[in-house]
Amino acid sequence: MPYVSFPFLELISELIFYFMRNKFTIAITFFTLFLFLSCKVCKIKLNNKQEAGTSANFSGSYMLQENDRYQILYASQNYGTFYSVYSKFFFKNDYLEKIEFKIINYKGLVNIGFLDCKNGCIRSDLTKNGTLKIDLPVKGMAQKSTILYKPNAKIHIDSLQNIFVQRHLVKLNTKGERTNKGVFDTEYYYRSGNFTDSRKIRPGMVADSIKRDSITLFAISNNCHSSILKAYKNNN
Repeated sequence: MPYVSFPFLELISELIFYFMRNKFTIAITFFTLFLFLSCKVCKIKLNNKQEAGTSANFSGSYMLQENDRYQILYASQNYGTFYSVYSKFFFKNDYLEKIEFKIINYKGLVNIGFLDCKNGCIRSDLTKNGTLKIDLPVKGMAQKSTILYKPNAKIHIDSLQNIFVQRHLVKLNTKGERTNKGVFDTEYYYRSGNFTDSRKIRPGMVADSIKRDSITLFAISNNCHSSILKAYKNNN
């Protein structure tokens, strides 16, 4: 019967004989493997702990009855412009009557403003756990920097525990064009010379144009398009 060579099996056999003759090498190998796996497990646990702390320990504070000053609600950056949204809450007989919103653009060439529609197309809803969710549409090159919003539902001051702001960025041009007065919409599109294409819709963006006083809103996620604040009532 002719001899048939199996190089892979021969290599395995040589390795087995080698380790059997070198017990010290075996010990060092297993110890190194143990350290490697231990470091991996520790790193995973540390990253999970950091991520959990990041999502749980950062929030803002809001004094509901201090309407003699604007308080910050939200801050972000779009089109290279850093901006912040401030507000004042007004109560009548302990019920929320209106909210005044104000945008300040700090850095960048493109101003961010509110929509020119009833209530600025802003929506709000009070959850069962006392969180006032505010859907806040904004738009690049919009002229309105201040807007007054009147909620439809009756909201008592004692029911307000948190304020959650969800920004919704509207396209520069809601008529299907990719530019507005010569400004290319870099949040919704990208280009290379004459070639342009749509970017992926991200959370905090609005794909559809504004129709009447309604707006199509997207779901929320953890990003700079939303903020959470703890609401406090003044101690009298």
